[in-house]
Amino acid sequence: IDMMDGHFVPNIAFGPSLIKSLRCHVDAFMDVHAMVDDPLKWANEVSAARVNQFTFHIETTEYPRTICRRLHDLGMRAGIALKPSTPVSAIVPFLDSVDSVTVMSVEPGFAGQKFLPEVMDKVKALRELRQDLDICVDGGMKEGEPIEAAAEAGANVVVAATAIF
Repeated sequence: IDMMDGHFVPNIAFGPSLIKSLRCHVDAFMDVHAMVDDPLKWANEVSAARVNQFTFHIETTEYPRTICRRLHDLGMRAGIALKPSTPVSAIVPFLDSVDSVTVMSVEPGFAGQKFLPEVMDKVKALRELRQDLDICVDGGMKEGEPIEAAAEAGANVVVAATAIF
């Protein structure tokens, strides 16, 4: 579920109250992809919505380990997302604190963009660094080449939004 605050990305989408309303009707695993300036500010409300995983962008904080610790304390899995221009080296020091890494294969905040195959090198690097890590590729996923490229690179999760809707 994409949560946007209009600051980290210019769009606004799904807030904690809507996510909480969805939980009443959905028993599936819920990952909130927080495209927000201050992820820690939203952690309590998202946890109250009974979300399973909270994924925040490394570009939004100087304290990712603190955020991961707080998310775990709240009973959620911790995920970190990387924009296409952010190197894997930005999250390597925190790989021991996360359950999942989302590699953005488009610029965050806008649906329907073209898949950026060059980010698959990040997926390969992450898989080499940590075999047990959930690695997600988000953006431009559609049947065929992008999904196959993500799986071949080592991703075990893909996000398909406009490909479905």
